[in-house]
Amino acid sequence: MFGAQKFKVAVFIDWMNCHFSDSRGNPTIDIPKLRAFLESLGTIKCAHAFPINLGKRTPSGKDKRSPLRKKLQADGFVVREKRLYSYVDADKGQRITKGNMDVELVIDAMDFL
Repeated sequence: MFGAQKFKVAVFIDWMNCHFSDSRGNPTIDIPKLRAFLESLGTIKCAHAFPINLGKRTPSGKDKRSPLRKKLQADGFVVREKRLYSYVDADKGQRITKGNMDVELVIDAMDFL
């Protein structure tokens, strides 16, 4: 694809923009294949994933998101989670739910440069 030239690779994934295949949090992206593809491009200098922590817990108290975190970490991603939060917009009288990771992602990317 890119010939013999190898690149320095930095990856910053806003994971919540990826679609999940089921309620257990199994990603539709094959994480090991993604990692292998990135390695085929060159030397991975950093790989960061930014999922949202939904704060959901099993009856035993375990975090339901931990399987995704473990998969990402096992394939060498640094995982930066942010808790999903909500508030009531007084003007609209609606509950607003937020979990935006854009600022964290940009700051990590700028730190990398």
